[in-house]
Amino acid sequence: MLCLPKYNALVCVFSGSANLFAEGNLYAYVSSCFSKQSTSVSMTETKTLYAALNGLSLRHREMPVPSMLPMPFKWLCERLNRATFSFSQNSLGLFPMVLQTVHNNYSEGVSSVSFSQKSEDCLELSIKEGAELNTLEFYNQGFAKSELKLKDEAHEVAVSARYGVSQEGETLLRLYIYFLETPSCRILTFSFKGDKLTLCFDEQPALTQALTLLLELTGLSRSELLRNLMPRIKQNKLHDKLRGLAAVSCVGERRH
Repeated sequence: MLCLPKYNALVCVFSGSANLFAEGNLYAYVSSCFSKQSTSVSMTETKTLYAALNGLSLRHREMPVPSMLPMPFKWLCERLNRATFSFSQNSLGLFPMVLQTVHNNYSEGVSSVSFSQKSEDCLELSIKEGAELNTLEFYNQGFAKSELKLKDEAHEVAVSARYGVSQEGETLLRLYIYFLETPSCRILTFSFKGDKLTLCFDEQPALTQALTLLLELTGLSRSELLRNLMPRIKQNKLHDKLRGLAAVSCVGERRH
């Protein structure tokens, strides 16, 4: 979502293509569209535009917040500073699945994560994902800006954190990673218990919402889509790939 006060416009982007970021970022692309706008817009085009705008609706969804007891940020830093966790083979990544699918750019899976304290109010998270090593800072409060890369595709993000202790006594950390040039937010939940880390992946808009939008665009019903896909899903190679993509969590061990 982009806010352009100069043009009195709010631009919402719900999908894209592999060529969307080929020649610059989304802001530059949208700005160029406004700068090249035609001065000869017909009355019919204007009425069509207003009819489409009047048909838009807005639904606000609250981000999920884990149930946990509060804890000082200092304790979180003491627990995580200089800690590194390794993971076995998986298909999970920092980029939301919606973006991976739209851009045909898939993660090779997270192999390790590590934490380091940058200041009394800031922790840094490093995530090894295939050949990429991405770093994210997050603060005690507020947002921190970073850039994430996946196979030469870069996105600016803003990160906020929630943390505490679960009722079972586990240290919980949840990061909300907002991809600023898209409507997507990747949600990472870290659950620490002893030397084990369970890392769960979620996103907003959720995949079910994205699928609903896709069906609306194609005019297919859910049953028609499944009927067309089932013969292909039964193929072993595709079946294994889908099982990997459907995974939402992985468990890592702390290195000593």
